[in-house]
Amino acid sequence: MNFNLRAKDLSTVAIYSVLFFVLMIVIGFLGFIPIFIPLLAALAPLFGGLIFMLFLTRVNQFGMVSLLGLVNGLLMFVAGMGYWVVLTGAFFGLLADLLLKGSNYQNLKAGVIGHALFSLWVVGNFLPFYLSRQSYFAMISEGYGQEYANALAKIMPYWLLPILALASIVCGYIGAKIGATLLNKQLARAGIV
Repeated sequence: MNFNLRAKDLSTVAIYSVLFFVLMIVIGFLGFIPIFIPLLAALAPLFGGLIFMLFLTRVNQFGMVSLLGLVNGLLMFVAGMGYWVVLTGAFFGLLADLLLKGSNYQNLKAGVIGHALFSLWVVGNFLPFYLSRQSYFAMISEGYGQEYANALAKIMPYWLLPILALASIVCGYIGAKIGATLLNKQLARAGIV
């Protein structure tokens, strides 16, 4: 794997990372109401599809999608979402990059599937609910109050994690399809067919 990114590629990744981060912040405001927390697994990939498909019109070499996933994870970590999101961002960014590289970043179907795979990075935001449950809910209780923490614990049972992952994939696919439809001229100009 050759990560030979130029300054232009890095600035493209930076711009789209900021767009994803802003999207996550806007969607994250819904999290002040506990029932909306699980919906983040669907909303971020759904609305992120447009951003990702637009990003693909600028991707021309391996490493850009990987870096986008890593930077997204780092930004979410800095925003207080824990270190798991850095790992899932890097991992699913790399997997999507490998998939897209196989078509030289020029296949629309691979782009749509790539976004569905990339969208799993969002699951890293939820892993603290399940992997360090007691300490995480204690921290939430300190910040938002015991009532909020109790309500969130009830709507985030262990069995929900695979559903959140599946929702990320399905909504990532749908979001990318919508993005591809809205951006069909830009994608065609970039040679993505």
